Amino acid sequence: MTKGGLIVFGTLIAALALPAGASAARTTHTLRGKVDGDANSKVSVKVVVRNGKPQRLKRLTYRNLDSDCTAGELSGSAGKNQGPSVEFDNSFRWVSYPQGGARHVNMYGKVRRRGRRIRATLEVFDNENLCDAKGKVTLRKV
Repeated sequence: MTKGGLIVFGTLIAALALPAGASAARTTHTLRGKVDGDANSKVSVKVVVRNGKPQRLKRLTYRNLDSDCTAGELSGSAGKNQGPSVEFDNSFRWVSYPQGGARHVNMYGKVRRRGRRIRATLEVFDNENLCDAKGKVTLRKV
């Protein structure tokens, strides 16, 4: 290969490698799952990952959580714009007091597999109906 051909070939390789490196710098994974022992429940959260390390959680939503009162199943969301930071050991603690104080949400656990899996405990307390829903959740990347 000539000198000019090597320069063109090197430029082509660099151009192809740049988009992959740029997109790997920051990404958001959507994780979904359900509460153990509650087949119709749905839980979803987004994990912001930078350079392969989970940085922050956001947009926690939960649907059809079995509760311990006559109000029925609990559904709602927390942290639409921003949630807790992920600590250096990949642990997190989400504590949310929605406006009006009607429902209190706790979620704590660990982010695993470079932001593609969460194993945590979810607790939702409904102050209006004096009931709560608790359980272990496993969330996986969709």
